[in-house]
Amino acid sequence: MPKIKILLWQLCHKAFPVRGTLLRRGINLTPVCPLCMDDLESIDNLFKDCEFVHRLWDLAAQHG
Repeated sequence: MPKIKILLWQLCHKAFPVRGTLLRRGINLTPVCPLCMDDLESIDNLFKDCEFVHRLWDLAAQHG
């Protein structure tokens, strides 16, 4: 499953293209998470801290 391998590699190497990573690479954009509008969009925010993602994980657990 190449897509999963690529995703895992990006996560492990902090290379996932979230706004915080892109900003560090010199791309000029708003670093705030567009889902929760509360925090810097980072890997941690995207997968565990964002309130919107919490609701998404809850829905996935209910239907899984």
